[in-house]
Amino acid sequence: MATKKNRGAFRAVNICNDTSEAEFKSALLGRLTNNEKETFELYLCLAPSCTDSETQTAIFKFEPRTQNPHIPEPRIPKSSISNSRIPRLRGSKPRTSRSRISEPDVSESRTSELPSFLQKGDPSLVYRDRVIEIDADFFGLTQLYPVETSKIKIDIVALSGLNSHAYGSWVGPRVENVASMWLQDFLCKDNNLKYCRTMTFGYNTKYRAKAKFWIEDHVENLLTEIDKARRTKAEQMRPLVLMGHSFGGTIITHAFVQASTEILYKNICDSVRDDNEEVGSEGYELVRGIAYETARLTGTAKTFKKQAEDTKIRIFSFYETQMTPKVIKLPDGSYGRYGDHVILVNRDSVELGIPGLEEVLSARANHSTIVKFKNEQDPTYRTIHDRLNEIIQSAETAAVQGRGM
Repeated sequence: MATKKNRGAFRAVNICNDTSEAEFKSALLGRLTNNEKETFELYLCLAPSCTDSETQTAIFKFEPRTQNPHIPEPRIPKSSISNSRIPRLRGSKPRTSRSRISEPDVSESRTSELPSFLQKGDPSLVYRDRVIEIDADFFGLTQLYPVETSKIKIDIVALSGLNSHAYGSWVGPRVENVASMWLQDFLCKDNNLKYCRTMTFGYNTKYRAKAKFWIEDHVENLLTEIDKARRTKAEQMRPLVLMGHSFGGTIITHAFVQASTEILYKNICDSVRDDNEEVGSEGYELVRGIAYETARLTGTAKTFKKQAEDTKIRIFSFYETQMTPKVIKLPDGSYGRYGDHVILVNRDSVELGIPGLEEVLSARANHSTIVKFKNEQDPTYRTIHDRLNEIIQSAETAAVQGRGM
């Protein structure tokens, strides 16, 4: 059921709140065969469900166990395979040493990329009388790490772009056996940002998706999920930061415009965009399916600009400085980045022209690597880190001033 885009990550939902990581880890390991238990290592994180206060969500990966190259393979003493010590049956041919040493089962020795239960169409399981649904898509909201409710300072919702993955598209390059998902791995270790309730929003924008969605569908789903995740007065008063990569930025633009005109979504008050490219810049089928949107995108951007000025939201936009191959249709009907190398998101495509509220920043990256960081010292990550801290400090200052009135 997995795709390469999920970078090996799976999500399990509907887990009881009183279930510990160790307990659910044991439940997943119990699904492995004896051979798989020797082959795979399980990494797991439990976090509260975004929209159900009674349950938790698990994000987990099975990684092949790595052998220590410095430990030599065990040797079999020569005496143990000597023909002179192998008993012979009368009339039989002498056995070779191979008959004494069992040959490994080739089918068992081949390491599969995933445990067998995850290769099923539906790997769901029953745990503590609950049906635990497991998926690789991460559609909807997913909280990436646990934060004590009383200590949450801001909410963050991150949207990836076209033909992307809600989790995998934020994973950086692998170095030895480490590939960091910075929204999860970097923020949760930071002294201040670990108090952000950080979530991803997944939506179906695969090039060959069977179901077709318009921008309005994604916008409505996003706003509905955020509304469910911010039900209480305290949650609605909490600053909300929206991060969008590529098409995700377009959805955020539309969502903010819609939220500003509907009472139901008025609590959406702060927005951060990583970058935003023009819809339709790449000619694949999905974009053609929503091509009518490009004609009114300029009008939406103008409305967004006016409402951003009126509500005094801060906007941080990043543009690319390295070229990316364009997506083209291949002879077999699939799509891939094999076209001409171009700058997909330049400064002009992200700048709105709102003095005092907008900051336009360059990133030493292309369209893909602009949201994939190797470590915490990446210059673009440091900028995001600092701007998020500024938002937290502004919120804390406003809260203190509000209490003093």
